[in-house]
Amino acid sequence: MVKLIEAQRQDLFAHAMEARPNMACGLLGGRQGRVLKVYRTRNKANSPTRYEIEPHDLIRCHLDLEANDMEVVGVYRSDVFSEAYPSATDVRLAYYPDALYFLVSPVDDGNPVLRAFRILKAQPTDDKGEITEEPIEVEAAASSYQGLGKVWPGNAVSGPQGASRSSPQVLNVARPPHPQPSSPAPRPAASALARDLAACCLLKLHRAPEAEAVLCAAPAGPDGPARSTYLGLALARQGRVVEALRCLRMACQQATTATEARPALLALLKTDARQRIARRDWDGAGAALSQALEIEPADPELQQMLSAIGNYLSVSYLKAGRRAEAAAVWEQAQAKDPTDPRLAHCLGLLYFWDAQQAEAQDDARAARAAWEGAIRNWVALRYADSFWSGWKAERERACGSIADAAVEGLRGKLVEQLGRRIADYQNDYLTRKQAADARRMGDLSLLLAAELQTAEALQRVTESLDRRGRKPPPLPPLCGVLMLQHLGQLETAQRLPALVKVTPSNEASVEQLHWCLSPWVYPWIIVQERRYQEAIDHLQAQLEQNPAEDGHELLATAYLEQGRLLATTGQIDAALTCWKAGLASLRSRKKIGGEIRQEAASRPQARRRGPARKKIADEIRQEAENTAVREATRLQSGGRANLERAIAVLEKARGVVDSQRVKDNLAELYTNLGVMESNDKSKNERARMERAQGYMERALRLNLNHVRARQNLSIVLANLGIARFSGASGPYGVAREEGVALLKRAVKLDPNNERALRKLLAMGETPDLDDPEELPRRPQRK
Repeated sequence: MVKLIEAQRQDLFAHAMEARPNMACGLLGGRQGRVLKVYRTRNKANSPTRYEIEPHDLIRCHLDLEANDMEVVGVYRSDVFSEAYPSATDVRLAYYPDALYFLVSPVDDGNPVLRAFRILKAQPTDDKGEITEEPIEVEAAASSYQGLGKVWPGNAVSGPQGASRSSPQVLNVARPPHPQPSSPAPRPAASALARDLAACCLLKLHRAPEAEAVLCAAPAGPDGPARSTYLGLALARQGRVVEALRCLRMACQQATTATEARPALLALLKTDARQRIARRDWDGAGAALSQALEIEPADPELQQMLSAIGNYLSVSYLKAGRRAEAAAVWEQAQAKDPTDPRLAHCLGLLYFWDAQQAEAQDDARAARAAWEGAIRNWVALRYADSFWSGWKAERERACGSIADAAVEGLRGKLVEQLGRRIADYQNDYLTRKQAADARRMGDLSLLLAAELQTAEALQRVTESLDRRGRKPPPLPPLCGVLMLQHLGQLETAQRLPALVKVTPSNEASVEQLHWCLSPWVYPWIIVQERRYQEAIDHLQAQLEQNPAEDGHELLATAYLEQGRLLATTGQIDAALTCWKAGLASLRSRKKIGGEIRQEAASRPQARRRGPARKKIADEIRQEAENTAVREATRLQSGGRANLERAIAVLEKARGVVDSQRVKDNLAELYTNLGVMESNDKSKNERARMERAQGYMERALRLNLNHVRARQNLSIVLANLGIARFSGASGPYGVAREEGVALLKRAVKLDPNNERALRKLLAMGETPDLDDPEELPRRPQRK
């Protein structure tokens, strides 16, 4: 509810009638919903359909409100031709959220209408809002009321009683006592609001120096919410850009003014950047654009200006010797457009020379960072087809036709040059016995190899997806793992192996991409370079910290290849030891439990590795079997020492692969050793026969179907049995019983052993010819 006196209501009607046919307008000042002062202002529009309070009158009204410790209770305007109800224009112009909007409608001179409305909007600039009517309480006229006055100078004002006064003058209304609110809403001081409003009006009138003077000449007290914004605009219009930027930045940091200040700051930064570009001040232009992009990154005008000054800015940095700033500009541009190969070209050259300079200054940390930047950009440039096609077209315009093979050769030499330079540094450090620096350069060689392998695998896998009509996830141009990490695209690339259907034609590429995008890429590269023992040492140390499934698989692969290498040099025992350790690595993976497998399954690049692990295990067993059998075959043609050496090789091979082929060969060797022992006349007969029996028993334990072992064991047992009879102490002595048992077993092993049969019959014993020692069926090899 709003309260006013009858005289104030009548004066509002009078103002509406005097202004006809145009609209009348003004303000109502007071406190706590009670009108204490009426301010008649001029309508700058001079229109019967719209109104705009004259800015000078508005300033004077607010200064008087401040002097009398009042606030704007309402805004009024007359409605000449229609009913008193807010129009869409009223809603749009409702800039006072706490004030009421009074409409005076003198449609019928005998019965005019005065209504008050509250207009609520989400933002002051909205053109739609909620309209609710507020009741008006009209009280009897106060004796001290002197009538309605004007607030613009140069006119005499006559009140209802004919009193003449010079303006500016506003008539007072008696201030009845009013209760203080129990919890008043917090708001800026009236003086601060008045200063802000005055400055706003002066800026609209293009009087920036006066606006600055109003804002800067403020007495001690709290600042208005828009002071920084208006002061920044006033300074900007006077060309004082540095001071204006400081004020607008302060306004952007305040929640109440950030929305209005950000567009002003953005416009000022654009203007500053354009002026600096015109003066060829690339450094200052780049700084202004960087700040503007923080406000509106997608602004097309900013992007256009940034692309226009990008190269100039970096060149100016390079000329000034500020290489780090030049790299930062190119890096920022590359992050926004990774497809531009020119940026990779510029960065590759810059980092290459920076790395050599850092090496000359013995700054290992800076050199490492520069080499990594050179590697990632050099490899990206190597696979940038658009760059090389453009390069070829430019050269052909000047030099004539150039073969595609020549361009491809140049692309390869680009990376070779970088690798050769790193290798030269490594050899130089080795010569000077600087082991740490030599290892660092060796690690950089691995980085370069990994980058190339990754780019190559990405190229083949994406081509495979394209052939099958499957669209790969969005990725930057073909590059390596360092560039993927630098651009934040590594996880996207790690999803590629899971999308590809593995076929015999692309299996190697998918496998290569899997390892290149895994944490085990560097030991995998070491394996590819045939540095197997170095890879084994590296993996064993790394698996102690991270016992991941893929690491054990790679370790088994390293053991497999190291064993092959040792076997080719004749180190069979060492090769078998490596293969045994490789199988143990695959088996230790199972002891890790489900935690590691669950972790591996959660990775984007995870896919079923079971077939790959089984393939490695089968290769290890097959390699161990072939190598051991081949070595045993070579050795058994020599003497007894070689024969025993062959047996030792096969026995060790059984620790890797206990196959039937190994057992058969080992059984044959034990049989040969037993025959050799039984034929050695230089030893005691009984002792050599017992040793021969032991060798042949081992052969039969390996292969019960071995015919030679059975026949020769039968002969040895017959000899031992006959030897027992020669030492018998009677027909029923212990030696006789042992001899009979040996002869009977000899006959069971070989029913064709006539010597054993005749001896048994001579002793009055009956051989068990109907119960020969059964020959079990030999299992079929799978």
